[in-house]
Amino acid sequence: MKDDKIAVKEWHRSAARAIVETIRDRLGPRHTVSVGGESGSGKSEIATALADALETEGLSAGILQADDYFIYMSRECDALRRKCLDLVGPREVKLDYLDAHLRAFKQGAEDIYKPVAVYQEARFEHEVMPLAGLRVLIAEGTYCTLLEFADTKVFIERDYRDTLADRTARGRDPMDAFTERILKIEHGIVRGHRALADVIVHGDGTIETQG
Repeated sequence: MKDDKIAVKEWHRSAARAIVETIRDRLGPRHTVSVGGESGSGKSEIATALADALETEGLSAGILQADDYFIYMSRECDALRRKCLDLVGPREVKLDYLDAHLRAFKQGAEDIYKPVAVYQEARFEHEVMPLAGLRVLIAEGTYCTLLEFADTKVFIERDYRDTLADRTARGRDPMDAFTERILKIEHGIVRGHRALADVIVHGDGTIETQG
């Protein structure tokens, strides 16, 4: 997503280093990682810190943002949600399209043709993303724990009550009563994804592994 504000903090970097230690011995020629969790939990920051940590180890990494794969831009999405709250959830995102790009990477594709959300201009465009030379491809987004072709699934255990300051700092959605209602619905959906993850990230930067 263009125009996004990402502020990587030390706890993000600490968690990223720990994740690299966890997956290093399991890396094949091409490895995919998903980073999921609630809005404002630090998914973009963890993904960025993870890519940096991998690069430090000599492992080139790329990032796919689920925000680029939404069916509608946020203003349209907000209007539709106000008409029908049942729309809130994974169906708002083209997860199958994102999953197809992870699969293409694993199968050796040299590039993908992907969407890009231009938030300030409320439109989508497309670009070719080179994959040749990448060892790891990271997909980050609220519902990315559901992706089938993620080799390692990372889940950030911070909920909407923990993340108000981070959501406000990014300034992408108005913090009103309706938004809080959406976040509560999202919380009810996303908390169930924890059990699907291989790695849990806590708000202090520590991690635990599952499975």
